[in-house]
Amino acid sequence: MPIPPSHHSVRLLRCNSVTSILRLVAEGVSKVLGVKGRAVELRMKNLPRNVYALHLLGTNIIVLNEEALHRLSEELSGDRALINSYTYFILLHEYLHLLGIVDEAQVYKYAYKICKELLGRYHPATLLSMHGPPAPPPRALKSLLKMQMLFHL
Repeated sequence: MPIPPSHHSVRLLRCNSVTSILRLVAEGVSKVLGVKGRAVELRMKNLPRNVYALHLLGTNIIVLNEEALHRLSEELSGDRALINSYTYFILLHEYLHLLGIVDEAQVYKYAYKICKELLGRYHPATLLSMHGPPAPPPRALKSLLKMQMLFHL
């Protein structure tokens, strides 16, 4: 029997911008951790190829790698559900840093807790948070999903 999608995952699927995904991230963090975040300034820049995003320590700025986001869309064959899931995971990771969590293991622990509670155990963003640090590259996400589905049949 298929697992019904959560309200949060349906809303994520309907997001059509990075800003709308970031709003959903902030709402999710607030709901699960009870922490109200600060206003976030989102910037787009070309960063090194292996960096999808970064948080400028001591600021409210999250920088997204514009080139990497375009590459993400190509690597995931334009699959909106997977693109939004990966983007959600990236933004959640940096948002947790923005809240003052600097230890990567702690960031992944909180990301997993948030994703599992709001999106469900088998959601792509939850799976990404389970397998880090570092998270698997986008091209590995489809394989990871197939393995998880086969494992849980």
